Amino acid sequence: MQQVEPTSIPTTTPRTIPTDIRHQFRQQDIERAHIAQRHHGPAGPRFDDEAFLVSEVEKWVHRCSTCTQRGYDDAHEMWRCGFTGAGGASREIQANKDWMKMVRGKVQYANYTAHFPCGMPQHICPLGDHHADHSEEVQERCRGYRTVLIPMVAMMGKGPQRDAEVTQRWYQRLASRGVVDPERNDEGLIQYFGQRAPGTAQKRSQLTEEFIWLRRAYDGREKCSD
Repeated sequence: MQQVEPTSIPTTTPRTIPTDIRHQFRQQDIERAHIAQRHHGPAGPRFDDEAFLVSEVEKWVHRCSTCTQRGYDDAHEMWRCGFTGAGGASREIQANKDWMKMVRGKVQYANYTAHFPCGMPQHICPLGDHHADHSEEVQERCRGYRTVLIPMVAMMGKGPQRDAEVTQRWYQRLASRGVVDPERNDEGLIQYFGQRAPGTAQKRSQLTEEFIWLRRAYDGREKCSD
């Protein structure tokens, strides 16, 4: 039986910030997290988490991790992925995109835990400050963050290319935190994502915590504690 080759992926040129400016912004975000941590509590694992968060988010701004893993052009947002592969791959990807959109439309972040448009902690996203500079570059930075957190959690935890072992550990972790049947209970999971993460000197949402945990699990840099 002849195999059907995946069709080419329609791409659009994303609006991106020049690399040198993105690097400068990244350093500013890490320093902002560091200053906030010094003000609110001792530096330590929590600051390490936030530096890791900024570093990982920067890697995936305006990129599609699904296409990265398949070796295709990834210069587009996961929301707009046009992959049409053989078999059930395209259906799984569409289901994953639908899940992302559902989470984005329903998640309600606890006060001060996230900048609502992008989901990043308020003290990291430059638009989280009411007195923020609203230049085009800063607004584009926030838009870039919006393309990462929920799509990456969807890909790592729910996507067709997820790691079965990591996913099982993740579901166990979520269940231990009070999410009933996290594999099927989307409403409960979305409610959990919006809650404030306990034990953080700076306010962060549980969505941010799960992004950090999943990235560390996939990255293999350290054994993730449950």
